[in-house]
Amino acid sequence: MNEYELSSRPDPGPAPEVSGYDVGRLLGRGGTAAVWLATDRASGRDVALKCFAPARPRRAVAGDRPPPGAAEDAVRREVRILSALDHEHLVKAQAVVRVRHRTGGDGLGLVLDYAPGGSLAELLAARGSLG
Repeated sequence: MNEYELSSRPDPGPAPEVSGYDVGRLLGRGGTAAVWLATDRASGRDVALKCFAPARPRRAVAGDRPPPGAAEDAVRREVRILSALDHEHLVKAQAVVRVRHRTGGDGLGLVLDYAPGGSLAELLAARGSLG
């Protein structure tokens, strides 16, 4: 991700707090989540921590509210799907964690394998299209 892409996204604020992890530098961000480099305190292993923005309150509309826990269920379902995929070029989802955003609110995060080689966008920029 280049500097323009990083600066064109909303600021994710300071690094979030996640129990059991030391959260370091921001790796990238998108419309719904920011990805941080983190270290698992138990193993000392570096991981990518994808932190979803905390849910924002919205006006209630009859019949329009998801059941309690629906967002968490959706993230856990995504983890099961990602964990079932097995390819040398795909990162694995390791866990779902609770994230405390220092700007206020709690959210969910995905602990993913950390791939230190950079992003696909950076690879394509350096090499051109892939075969």
